[in-house]
Amino acid sequence: MTIGITPPRKSRSTVAVVVGGGGGEDTWRTEETAKKTTTRVWGTTVSVSVSLRSHFRSLLLLLLVFLFLAVVSVTTKNGDTQHTPPPADDTIAAAIKLQEAAAATLPPSNATDDDGGECDLFDGRWVYDEAAYPLYKESECRVMSEQSACEKYGRTDLRYQHWRWQPHGCDLPRFDAAKFLGKLRDKRLVFVGDSLNRNQWASMVCLIDTGAPELHTTMNSTGSLSTFKIHEYNASVDFYWSPLLVESNSDHPLIHRVTNRIVRAASINKHAVHWTGADVLVFNSFIWWRQHPDIKVLWGSFDKSPAEEGEGDNFAVYKVIGSLRAYELAVRTWADWLEFHVDRTRTKLFFMTMSPTHLRSHDWEEPTTNNTNHNCYGETEPIAASGEGQRRGVVTDDDTAFARAVEAEARRLGERGVAVRLVNVTRLSETRKDAHPSVHRRFWDPVTDEQRRDPSSYADCIHWCLPGVPDVWNQLLYAHFVSLRSHYFSWFLLLLLVLFVVLAVTVTTKNGDGVDDDAENGAGDGECDMSSGRWVYDEEAYPVYKESECRVIWEDLACEKYGRTDLRYQHWRWQPHGCDLPRFNAVKLLENLRDKRLVFVGDSLNRNQWASMVCLIDTGAPQLHTTVNKTRSLMSFKIHEYNTTLDFYWSPLLVESNSDHPRFHRVADRIVRAASINKHAVHWTDADVLVFNSYVWWGSFDNSTTTTEQGDVYKVSKVVSGLRAYELSLRTWADWMEFHVDRTRTKLFFMTMSPTHIRSHDWEEPTTTKNHKCHGETEPIAPDDQLRRGGGGGGSKNTIKFARAVEAETRRLAERGVAVRLVNMTRLSETRKDAHPSVHRRFWDPVSDEQRRNPSSYADCIHWCLPGVPDVWNQLLYAHLVS
Repeated sequence: MTIGITPPRKSRSTVAVVVGGGGGEDTWRTEETAKKTTTRVWGTTVSVSVSLRSHFRSLLLLLLVFLFLAVVSVTTKNGDTQHTPPPADDTIAAAIKLQEAAAATLPPSNATDDDGGECDLFDGRWVYDEAAYPLYKESECRVMSEQSACEKYGRTDLRYQHWRWQPHGCDLPRFDAAKFLGKLRDKRLVFVGDSLNRNQWASMVCLIDTGAPELHTTMNSTGSLSTFKIHEYNASVDFYWSPLLVESNSDHPLIHRVTNRIVRAASINKHAVHWTGADVLVFNSFIWWRQHPDIKVLWGSFDKSPAEEGEGDNFAVYKVIGSLRAYELAVRTWADWLEFHVDRTRTKLFFMTMSPTHLRSHDWEEPTTNNTNHNCYGETEPIAASGEGQRRGVVTDDDTAFARAVEAEARRLGERGVAVRLVNVTRLSETRKDAHPSVHRRFWDPVTDEQRRDPSSYADCIHWCLPGVPDVWNQLLYAHFVSLRSHYFSWFLLLLLVLFVVLAVTVTTKNGDGVDDDAENGAGDGECDMSSGRWVYDEEAYPVYKESECRVIWEDLACEKYGRTDLRYQHWRWQPHGCDLPRFNAVKLLENLRDKRLVFVGDSLNRNQWASMVCLIDTGAPQLHTTVNKTRSLMSFKIHEYNTTLDFYWSPLLVESNSDHPRFHRVADRIVRAASINKHAVHWTDADVLVFNSYVWWGSFDNSTTTTEQGDVYKVSKVVSGLRAYELSLRTWADWMEFHVDRTRTKLFFMTMSPTHIRSHDWEEPTTTKNHKCHGETEPIAPDDQLRRGGGGGGSKNTIKFARAVEAETRRLAERGVAVRLVNMTRLSETRKDAHPSVHRRFWDPVSDEQRRNPSSYADCIHWCLPGVPDVWNQLLYAHLVS
C-alpha cells in the first residue's frame, strides 16, 4: 500500500525531532454554526446572541486583567501592609517573582512604584562602600582572568572595586560560596555565549575560589570548553564559547576574528551537544550581532561550495540580511533546541540581558565644542544617578529591539512549559563607564606603551575589570538559587486566578464545538467566498475534459480506465454562494504564464492537483507542442509556444526527511530534519508561481525528526508530536520564503487540507456494518447531512490545529511583506466521498481481483479521480491568477 492509503492512527501522532493562534478555522472548517447557542451557566439556561456573547467575553477578559494585576501586586508587595518588614530573603523572593511574572525587565524601563512598595533587584543605585567591597581581592583569586586583571596591568585608581549595588526597597544578598556550592553539589553549571559571558564565568570562578579557598579545585580547557571543577562538591562551573549561540565561522575559541562573519541561523547542534545535559545553563549573545547592520546567513554546510542546486548537502546558499532578523532566527533555533532537549523538570535556564558598552563619551555627557568624543579611558566614576547620561543613548532603541527578540522567545518557551529567567544586567551596568579594563589589560600580550597612548584604538570599553560589575551579575544569579521562598497568600490568589480562567474559558467557548459563531461566515455582506457553496449536478457542462482526451493522464487517477463504470462523479459543478466560479480557460492562463514557471511543491495530493492542471491545459489547448520530463523528484510539463513550464516537485513534508526519494519513501520510522529545507528549495525558489501543500503525512504517522550536521558527525533525534514537528517545519519553510523568494515577482499559494474518506462511519450512522471506506460511494454527502459528525477530517479539532499552524506562518510572512494566499479547498472537497479512485486505479500495477474484493485494505480514499475534484481546486487557483 502507499502512504496515502494508510489510515491515520487514532492515537496521538508523535514526531521525533532534533532541531538546531487562533483565527484560522473559518478557512478550513465546513460546519456553519448557528447564530445563537444555548449555554448553561451555574445551572441556569441562557440564550446568548453573538453580539451579547462578544460583550460578555470582553467583560470576562477585563475581569481577568484586573485579577491578574491584583495577583502580581500582592505577590510582589514588600510587606508594606504589615507592621514589620519581611525578612530580606522574602523581599528578594518577591522581586524575583516580579521578574518572572513580567517575563523580562528590559533596559531601561522602570519596574518600581514611586512608594517603593515593590522591590525590583534590577532597579537601584550604586553606593560607594569601601568597608564591604570588593567581595574579593584581585590578587586572592588563583584563577583570575588576565583580560580582567586591571590592577595587575597598571590600573591604580581602584574606586571601581568598591561600589555596591543597592536595589530600591531591599538588599541584594551577599555571595556565600559555601551556600552556593551546597545548591550546586553533584551538578554542572555552564555559561554559554561570548566573551562577556566568559567575563561573568571568570567572576563566578573567582567568587568561589576566594570564598572557599580551602577546597580542591582544578581548571581545564579543551577547545571551546573551559571547566572549573570543585572536587569536594563534585560540582563544575563551565564556560562554552558560542558567541552567536548558533553555528558560525567565528566558533573557534582563538581564531574567530573574521572580516566576513557568517552564521548558520538554523543550526545549533554542534554547540548544544556540549551543554544540553547541564543542570544550570546561563546564556548570553548580543555584542557580536551589533557590530554591523547586516550579516551573512548560510543555509547548508561550511564545508560545501556554493551552488545552484545539488543532492544531499552538496551545496550552500548564502543571504545577507539585517542583523536583527538574523538574531531573531538564531534565538528561535536556540529556543527550539531547549524545548525538545532540555530536561525541564531539572535544568534551570537563564539568559543574561545586554552588557552595555561605553565607547562614546557623548552617550553620557553633553557634546560641546571643547570636548571631543572619547571612550571609557580615564573614567573613574559611574555616571551620576541624577544625570541624564544613562538615558541618553548608552542603550539605544536598536539595542532594545534585540532584547525584545529574546523576550519573545522566552515567552513562547514559557507557554510550552520551559522556564527561562531573563536576568537584567543592563540597567545596573549602563552607568558604570568607570569599570572597564580600558588599556589596563592583557589579551594575548599586555598593552604596549605605544598602544596606551592611543586609547581611542586600544581601550577595552566592552569587558569589565574584576573584581567589579560581573560580580553583581552573579549575585543576581545567586539570589535565584538560594533566596526563593513560597508566598502562600499569593499562591492562593494564583489558584483563584486559574479557577477563574477555567470558568471563563468554559463559558466563553461553550458553543457546541468551541468555534466562534462568526468563524464560518467567510466573506461579509456583498462579498463572494468561492470556497463556500454547493455541488450542482451538471451533465451538460461537466466534466471540463474527458479522461481519454488527456494525453498525459496520471495512471493512479485514471479511474474510468481501470474499471470504474459509474461516472456521475465527473459531472458535479461547484457553485459558490452569490457568484460563479470562472470556467478554466487554458489559453488565458497560458498568456498569464508566458515565459514563466509554475511549480507545485508537496506530496502526492499536490501531484494530484498538478496532474489535473496538466490535463486542463493539454485538453484545453491540444494543438500546442508539449513535452513531459521526469528527473528524480522533479516532473516538468513544458508548453513550448509559451515558453511555460508546469512542474511538480516531490517534497511530502516540505523540509528534508528520509522519505524524500520519489519512489522509495515507505519507511517504518519516519525522520524529518525540521530545520533543513535547502536541499529541496534550490529546485523551486526561482519559480514565478509556487503552490505548496503538506498535511496528510504529518497526521498519519508517528514521525521522527533529526538534525544532522557537519557530515553526519552530530546526529541527535527527538520524538515529538506530529503537530509540533509540523509547526517547526512550517517555520523553516516560512523563513526560506522570507529570504529567498522574490516578493515583487513570485506569487505564493498554500493549499489547505485535502479531506480523506477512509471511515464510512464518519458520514453514516455506525451500525454493525463493516467500515467500507469510500468504496461503492457514488453520490456526494447531502448538504443537510454534511459531515456534522467529523467526516473527512476537515472540521476535526486536530485538523484545525494543523490549519492554524499554516495560517500563523502565513500571517507572520505577511507582516514581513511576503504574501501567501491560502486556497481553501477543504470545505468543498469534504462532501465528495464519491470522487476517490477506490480500487479503480493503478499504482505500480493495477489492483488485482483479489485486492478489489478487499476494499477496506486496498481502496484509495485519499487521492482523487480525474476529471474530478482537483479540477475545481485549479479553477480556484485560476481565479487568483487571471481574475
